[in-house]
Amino acid sequence: MFAAFYAGSLVVDGDAAKTAANITASERLFRLGIASDLITFAAVVPLIVALYVVLRPVNRNLALLALSWRLVETSIFVVATLNNLSVLRALSGAAYLRGRRQLSWPVDDNYLGRLRA
Repeated sequence: MFAAFYAGSLVVDGDAAKTAANITASERLFRLGIASDLITFAAVVPLIVALYVVLRPVNRNLALLALSWRLVETSIFVVATLNNLSVLRALSGAAYLRGRRQLSWPVDDNYLGRLRA
């Protein structure tokens, strides 16, 4: 809940520059949101297993299916949350980002003329 309401307030719809500025200005809040999400996902796993134990006497196959889908869902959320760390890495202004040259195609006018022909 914390990440959705407080850390989620850093994101400005349609304005990537403002979002980046907000995240850079409140990096601790952004990191706290990531950590709270990961703690929540870790706490959900025992609950998923407990639900399986409760539903197993009713129908073992359906309980196993529910367990599998919930674990897949949680693992996808974990990967998506960990992807937010790459945002921090990109906004950190690390030396490897400053030293990188602009990627471009080795294209000249002659090459473009041959493509259009």
